[in-house]
Amino acid sequence: MKIYQLVRNILTACVRPDGSVLPEKGHVVLIYDERNPAFQKGGKGYRSYENTREALHDPQRLRMCSWQRISNHLRKKNEFSWLVEQLEIKYGL
Repeated sequence: MKIYQLVRNILTACVRPDGSVLPEKGHVVLIYDERNPAFQKGGKGYRSYENTREALHDPQRLRMCSWQRISNHLRKKNEFSWLVEQLEIKYGL
């Protein structure tokens, strides 16, 4: 995970169609696989996330969420069963 990719995504989320920047409207969620060692505390991906977040004026604009957490939430709510099924097939979630 490269820091510039996270920053680019944050900037993209904050740019309005007319080209002006409205930072309070932009949010980025980094979706990751909990089984990926890079996103465990101390891993390269996690450190990139933390470094980027710490450098932001408003760190709440960048958040992390795992595919496992999303899948479990959808499964509990009994919503988007087709997506949960496809995540199970593709990623074994």
